[in-house]
Amino acid sequence: HEVRNVLAGLHGATATLRRYEDRLDPGVRHRLEDAISAELSRLQYLVDPPKKRPCEAVAVKDALEPLLVAERELGSLIRADLHRASALGCAADIATIVSALLVNARVHAPGAPILVRSRSAGSTVQVVVEDGGPGIPSHLHESVFARGERGVATAPGSGLGLYNARQLAEQMGGSLTLGPRPLGGASFVLSLPAAQSPTR
Repeated sequence: HEVRNVLAGLHGATATLRRYEDRLDPGVRHRLEDAISAELSRLQYLVDPPKKRPCEAVAVKDALEPLLVAERELGSLIRADLHRASALGCAADIATIVSALLVNARVHAPGAPILVRSRSAGSTVQVVVEDGGPGIPSHLHESVFARGERGVATAPGSGLGLYNARQLAEQMGGSLTLGPRPLGGASFVLSLPAAQSPTR
């Protein structure tokens, strides 16, 4: 499931590089190349995971920016507000969780704007993914994380994305929940232990 998501992002980024070749602004080309490199590393991690997942200080902004570049190439309308906060966890797993949330928004709120932001909250670092779609009814706020649950029976997918994302969050000592809905759609909150005092 996660491998398919990474491959989709890689396809979008490489297609843009091929399509526009030398017409790309050097800065844009550099960001796309960095995104491809980072996503290839994450793909390797997913295909051949280490026996023991690394738990270290992760700069959330650095972990997520390549993913957001790749997702934008798939047509997602993403705005980011990422602080330079460090969380305790695994960079590849953090990116995989946020990737699942972005795919969820793309499936259930196609064309809707998405806001990805990070913030410090006491002893935790939070990553919030909000979309402007129809939202999730309050009575489904827990069941959407169940294995095989797709929310809408006719929606594409295996129903594993949010389940796997929550499992990864909990393995890092964190949590994944649904929060307030400032954009009117779904708002997922990933909370992880802070590795150090966050700085802007």
